Amino acid sequence: MDGSRGAGPSRRGATGRRAHRCVLVSTLGTLLEAGSPEELARQGAKAAVRAGAAEALKACARSGASLFLMTQCLDEASEARVVAALEACGLLGLSSQGAGAASGAGGSAAGGGEVGEDAAAGAVPRHRALFCSTLPGKVAMARQLEADLYVDCDVATLEELRRFNVKVLCIERCDGRGAPAGAGSPSGKAPAGSLRAPSLEAYFLPPPR
Repeated sequence: MDGSRGAGPSRRGATGRRAHRCVLVSTLGTLLEAGSPEELARQGAKAAVRAGAAEALKACARSGASLFLMTQCLDEASEARVVAALEACGLLGLSSQGAGAASGAGGSAAGGGEVGEDAAAGAVPRHRALFCSTLPGKVAMARQLEADLYVDCDVATLEELRRFNVKVLCIERCDGRGAPAGAGSPSGKAPAGSLRAPSLEAYFLPPPR
């Protein structure tokens, strides 16, 4: 799988923000409006995408980072909704050459693809759209990929990966009452040592001048 080797050290970008060689983003609650596999399964033909988050990830891809998008789904219909939504917003490349395969428990890829033109447009190649069905599968795929940054809003996943010294970014998604969602965590707090940001835009886009 592309990027399965160690990502190597990070570097500083032109904006002064830390740039990363390989980034893995769990899409639920960060890029997608749906915050859980169950909520995603209830949506229509296309999953709802946060426009600002999509633009932030395009900027990340254009910076030269190998960007992977991972979604925990209940079924193949949910996978199809995610692929359709990411293609529609221009984040997922349309090129496809055969089937790709993602290793790890309960994991799959959306298909193969060439990187060049997609990367220039800020799009993620199709084979970097990953899917899993369980939390252990998500953790296993994240560990195998060895990205130098893992992004999620699910605190339980972040806590599990921090046990293995994975560098994590917690997107502090809020529920309807304005409190951190903290899904799956008794404390509802980001694990110690993790980076934090209120959104993907806040972390990946340069601050306005």
